[in-house]
Amino acid sequence: MKQEQEAIRWLPWGNLTLGKAREGNKPVYLYIRMPHHDACEGWERECFEDADIVSFVNEHFVPIRLDHNQKPEVEQFYTAALFAMTGAHGWPLNLFLTPNGDPFYGGIEFPKEDRGDIAGFLKVLRTVASLWAQDEEILTLQSRHLSQHVKAELARESS
Repeated sequence: MKQEQEAIRWLPWGNLTLGKAREGNKPVYLYIRMPHHDACEGWERECFEDADIVSFVNEHFVPIRLDHNQKPEVEQFYTAALFAMTGAHGWPLNLFLTPNGDPFYGGIEFPKEDRGDIAGFLKVLRTVASLWAQDEEILTLQSRHLSQHVKAELARESS
């Protein structure tokens, strides 16, 4: 009999979920996907069906998954934040946030395995968790400044 594989325990976006992150002092892993998008679906099969990745995400992060346009204001902010950090935008969008929701690292489509000088997704997850454990205060301060900058830019663009 085939054993059922554990899945990432996705939580909804909202104050209750961020409160859970604050209570556990865990960073948030925010995954924004485009439903029925070949790149997202392929990446999800590759990474989210990997037992080591699933286990690591569930243990070290508070995972949130949003579909494109599910919460447009949230997506707009985090898409702009990723662009400010990396100069890239698109899907699947992967961001790591403080428990207050401020972004401190992210990328588009991390490869499952290391590819040349590009870190594989599990290595990214381990590095982010380690950075959070070692430099939480610095990450919190820097991410707060980034959030303030992105909010100001978005407000300027909308006026």
